[in-house]
Amino acid sequence: MARVLIVDDEPGIRVLLHMALAEYGHTCEEAADGSEALTRLSSSNYDLVLLDLAMPAVSGLEVLEALDSGQVDRPIVAVITAQKTAEAHERAKSLGCSLFVTKPFEPRHLVRRLERLLDSA
Repeated sequence: MARVLIVDDEPGIRVLLHMALAEYGHTCEEAADGSEALTRLSSSNYDLVLLDLAMPAVSGLEVLEALDSGQVDRPIVAVITAQKTAEAHERAKSLGCSLFVTKPFEPRHLVRRLERLLDSA
């Protein structure tokens, strides 16, 4: 099973994702913002990062930029965000995002998509 870092400034979203992924046997850790995510990514390896874009201090796009620059090891990245603009989607994809999901989402459907993504890696 995968080791997953869930990064979102909304505690309810982190808990929902954690519970859904753990139900399928994945090991999850959480980060409340991009700064905490970068700290965790620099000290641990993850198979998958679920990343919100709009967060205070360090945004999800800034985390993607750090991953793109090679500052930390590159896991698979799935963006989960309320931002529905084509610009946000294209920017995230250009920085290596493998999956772009807009909120709200159905947790079990998302987990199945993530598992297919992990299987193809």
